[in-house]
Amino acid sequence: MIFCRGLEPRPLFMELGNKYGVPVLATDDGTSSFFSELNRFLKIELAPRISIHGVLVDVFGEGVLITGESGIGKSERWNWLSAVIVLYPMMLLRSRRRITMS
Repeated sequence: MIFCRGLEPRPLFMELGNKYGVPVLATDDGTSSFFSELNRFLKIELAPRISIHGVLVDVFGEGVLITGESGIGKSERWNWLSAVIVLYPMMLLRSRRRITMS
């Protein structure tokens, strides 16, 4: 339970919160502003997340993510590929495919 605008919870709410294990919170913020901020916070904290193995590199101002299993040499292959990009820049600019290393 959340009480906004500086309202004090009545003892009955405190008893019920303790009995059923529900937190009783209070804030001086207005109801609309508090729930707007709470909604923003929860959207960020509860947003879906994934973890992947990869190396993120800059190719002519564009971000390129090279993904693959851990320990297969993504960084080492990038070092070799960066030399090729200097020699053949149009080869990469024309390709818009997703490349996953295996």
